[in-house]
Amino acid sequence: SGLSEAEARAAIEEAGLAVGERFTAYDEEREAGQVLLALPAEGQEPPDAEGRVPKGTVVDVLVSDGPAPRVVPEGLVGVGRSTAVARLEELQLVADVTEQYSDTVSRGVVISAGTAPGTEVPRGSAVALVVSAGPEPIVVPDVSGRSGSEAAAVLEGAGFTVSGIEGSPS
Repeated sequence: SGLSEAEARAAIEEAGLAVGERFTAYDEEREAGQVLLALPAEGQEPPDAEGRVPKGTVVDVLVSDGPAPRVVPEGLVGVGRSTAVARLEELQLVADVTEQYSDTVSRGVVISAGTAPGTEVPRGSAVALVVSAGPEPIVVPDVSGRSGSEAAAVLEGAGFTVSGIEGSPS
């Protein structure tokens, strides 16, 4: 237990035993390829009180497939950034957050996820999240020194609405 599969096979053979079947299982602690358990195969004599078996005993090995894959959860889109990040962290996944301006989605709300819900990914994988930065800011043009009419035209050309001019438009 704890050895690489190759090391475990060599140790079993060196002890005068035979390697039997290979089984695999997910394990959160052991990396893929490490032996979790080695036991006499079904029908073989069980180990005695000191853990010994007769020479020639066939020994099966259980090898780690590493941590179980995680399933990207539903409901990441349309919720707040902190909620989506927390859902991913609960599954030991990492949120890779980028912001994007949006006129339709409120600031701080997830617009999209880069991995579809239900997709299996390895533990620790990054899931891309695009979060709204709110509407894109508009730069206010400098209209100082212009007439009221000229200033209104420049501001309206930049997307602003002029509600009125105080003083002479010229």
